[in-house]
Amino acid sequence: MHTMKLLTIGLFIVSFFSGCDQFGLNENRNYGPCVHKYLDPVLTIESVTDAQTGALVSPVYISDISIDDNKQSASHLAGMDSTNISVEDSVIVCTPACGFSHISGTYQFTVQSDQYRDTTIVKEVQYQESGGGCPSWSKGSTVISLTLKPER
Repeated sequence: MHTMKLLTIGLFIVSFFSGCDQFGLNENRNYGPCVHKYLDPVLTIESVTDAQTGALVSPVYISDISIDDNKQSASHLAGMDSTNISVEDSVIVCTPACGFSHISGTYQFTVQSDQYRDTTIVKEVQYQESGGGCPSWSKGSTVISLTLKPER
C-alpha cells in the first residue's frame, strides 16, 4: 500500500512538472501551461492616405466598431496587444501603423480624420498563422491600408 501511494505521488509530480515546463527544460516550448498567446494584434492599419494627393493621414479615429455584427467597446479592443493607439471618448485614436484586438471575424468600423469624409470599412480579419498545442499561439496580423477622400 505504501509503495502504491509513493508511485501515485511520483507520477503526479512528474506529470505536473513535465507538462508545465516550470524549469525551462524544454527549449522548443512545444508544451507547457494551457494558455493561448497572441503574438501580434489581429488587425494592423499599415497606412492611411489622402485619395487625391497620396499624402499620409494621421491620426485617424476609429469608431462604431462591430465584429460579426456585435458592437465592440473601443477600450476593450485597445487593451488586446495594441500598438500605436489610444482611446478617447470611446474612439480608438490610431497613428498608423497601428494595430489592435485579437478577435477574428468580420469587422465593420468607421474611420474619420479632420477634413476627410467618414469612411466605413468592412473587412474579414484573422490571424495568418496559429500553432502549438499547450500552449498555443496566433500571429500574423491582417494588414490593411486605407484611403480617405477629402471633404471637398
